[in-house]
Amino acid sequence: MGSSPHSRSPEGERVESTGDWVELWCPYCGERLELTLDPMTSGTMIEDCEVCCRPCRLTIRRDEYGDPEVTIERSE
Repeated sequence: MGSSPHSRSPEGERVESTGDWVELWCPYCGERLELTLDPMTSGTMIEDCEVCCRPCRLTIRRDEYGDPEVTIERSE
């Protein structure tokens, strides 16, 4: 899920990513959420669902390559 902050273009040149795109589903209404995370973002944050407006807690961890591992849960 997401992309590395550094990738290679088709020509093999190193390209800096402007963000990591993630797709999640709201734990309240089940709607799909699409988020772009800054490549340096990690930790816990609250994001309101764009459909039902309820608060969701996102926990963002990074693997050794900088790729995001995101979990979403209700923030009650």
